[in-house]
Amino acid sequence: MSTLTSFVRIGWPGRGGLALVCSILILSQPALALAQESMLIDGVAAHVNDHIVTIGEVLEIVESVRPQIMATYSGDDLKQQMRLTYTRALDTLIDRYLVLDEYRESGASLPAWALEQRINQHIADNFKGDKPELMNALQKEEKTYDEWRDEFEERFVISLMRGTHVEQKVSISPEEVRRKFEEH
Repeated sequence: MSTLTSFVRIGWPGRGGLALVCSILILSQPALALAQESMLIDGVAAHVNDHIVTIGEVLEIVESVRPQIMATYSGDDLKQQMRLTYTRALDTLIDRYLVLDEYRESGASLPAWALEQRINQHIADNFKGDKPELMNALQKEEKTYDEWRDEFEERFVISLMRGTHVEQKVSISPEEVRRKFEEH
C-alpha cells in the first residue's frame, strides 16, 4: 500500500490571507479496496493542525452513501466512484477541522441560549418535539446526549462560519436583484 504525504497551504476567506498549514497523509487506495485487500482496521487518513482524521471516520461517511453508489455503478465505474467518494469524505473532514480551528482562533463564542434554541428547533422538526424520542434514537446509535450535543454544536458552528464567510464574499445589490427579476 503506497502513501502520499503532502503539505497543503489553505487560506480561509476573510482573514487577510491567513493560511493554515496542514500535513495530510492520504492513502492512495480507495476505502473499498482497503477493506477487501488487507486486514487494515484503522489508521491515519490525515493530519489537520493538531487533529487526526482516521480512516474509520472517513469510512463512516463513505458507508452512508455506499448503498446508492453500489446500486448505480459497477465494475471500474464503481471503483472510480468509491475512490471519489472516499476523497470527498476526507476533504469534508479536513475542511471541518479547519473551520472549527478558525472559529476557536477567532475568539468567537456561541451563546448557550442560541445553541439551546437550535437544539429545541431540531427536536421539534425531527422528533415532533419529543426529547425522549431523540434519546431513543441516540441509544440505538450508542451515543450519549452529551456526545450528540457536542457534534450538533460543531455542525452549528460550521454552518455559522460558512454563512459568515459567504456573506463577506458575496454581495448582490438591490439594483442587481431588480434587474435580474425584470429580465426573467
